[in-house]
Amino acid sequence: MRLLVLGGGGREHSLCAMLSKSEMLGGLHCEPGNGGTLLWTEGWGLEGLSLEETVERIVEAGVDVVIPGGEGLLVAGVGDLLESRGVGVVGPSKAAACLEGSKVFAKLFCGEYGIPTPYGEVCRSLEESLLSLERWGCEEVVVKADGLAAGKGVVVCRSKGEAREALERMQGEEKCFGSAGDVVLLEERIRGEEMSFFVVCDGEDATFVGTARDYKRVGEGGVG
Repeated sequence: MRLLVLGGGGREHSLCAMLSKSEMLGGLHCEPGNGGTLLWTEGWGLEGLSLEETVERIVEAGVDVVIPGGEGLLVAGVGDLLESRGVGVVGPSKAAACLEGSKVFAKLFCGEYGIPTPYGEVCRSLEESLLSLERWGCEEVVVKADGLAAGKGVVVCRSKGEAREALERMQGEEKCFGSAGDVVLLEERIRGEEMSFFVVCDGEDATFVGTARDYKRVGEGGVG
């Protein structure tokens, strides 16, 4: 079986390290990869190609299964394109990837299916966000950019002043997250232990594969 891992960060590096141990492996590639992934894989130089061109090269190379490491490709629909060409994909369709690509979509989805989440308000402009903030019942609030922001789009604020600054950076002239911050989700801050619970699902059955915690620096600039 020939596998291709799409991406070049630590996540993809870990995937390649584990996949390289499989006895079923007939070839392992990583694009764009990094210096570390070269220990187990070979690349083809797909950088700079459009999504459609990338899929065409993958098909031509005879890859059996593609594992996209980053959510951006899945949100863009790489899974749909590959499956339409007969290539297996470990990842959701473009429609299902909206759960990761839009915090507002995920919030509404949870509400529709009775999945508990903190109280929240969707705001589509800076003016609307500031008005909602003024009505907020407590000082603490979590400000979330709706779209993908490389894991940086959530600001946990200890006061309305901090929240106001975050909103102005996201939706004001700076637009620090680009279009990802055009719409924001204001949420009640909840306290407790954070954990991600991972399963692999084929649409019918789900298999638990582990848990993880996302640790971040205490202070800005790599401090703490």
